Amino acid sequence: MENRKLVHTKHYERSTIEVYVNNNRTMVTQVKCQRGDKCNTYEYTFEEYIGYKYEGYKMVKKVMVKTNYIIDIDGTICDDIPNEEPQMMSTARPHQNAIETINGWYDDGHNITFLTSRTDEHREVTEKWMKDNGVNHHGIMFNKPRINNTITEYHYIDNHKIRATRYHEGDSKWGDMVTKKSNVKVFGV
Repeated sequence: MENRKLVHTKHYERSTIEVYVNNNRTMVTQVKCQRGDKCNTYEYTFEEYIGYKYEGYKMVKKVMVKTNYIIDIDGTICDDIPNEEPQMMSTARPHQNAIETINGWYDDGHNITFLTSRTDEHREVTEKWMKDNGVNHHGIMFNKPRINNTITEYHYIDNHKIRATRYHEGDSKWGDMVTKKSNVKVFGV
C-alpha cells in the first residue's frame, strides 16, 4: 500500500490480515482478505486501534509510540570525567554498548537528547567527541545541576508520564528495556 508501512501479517486457514501504519504515524489500516482475494479495508486512528486491541496492536504500538530519551554523558556513555578536568573530555573512553543502543533508538525514530552537568564552555569539545564517536542525537542540554556532598539525588517532576533508569557504570550493560517492579516516590495526596 502506497505511503504505508506493513507492520503485521497474520495468516489464518481461510484468510489473511495485514496491518499497515501510514508514514506520518497517525492512522492504521487493516486489510482482511478471504480466500479468493475478496478484501475489506478498515481505517482506524492509532488510539482506536490500540484501545480495541485489534490484531497486531502490539506491533502497531511498537512502531508508533516514540520516546524522548534524556541521557547523561559522563559515567553513562563514556568515562566519568569531572568538569574540573576538561582536558580529559576529548579522550574519554566511550561505552560502545551504550552508543550502539542509543543509535538503535535514534534509528527507530526516538528522540535522543543529552542532559549533562558539563557547562557551556565544554560545548565544543563535547560536540566533537559525540561526532568522533558516532553518537547520533537531536540535542545536548548543558549546565544540569551537579550532585555533590549536599545534593545527593535527582528527582524530576513533570505532568507527563516519566520513566527513569539508573545506569551503574562498570557493572551494567545497555540493551533492550525490560519491566521490573520497583518502589517509586509519589505525592501522598
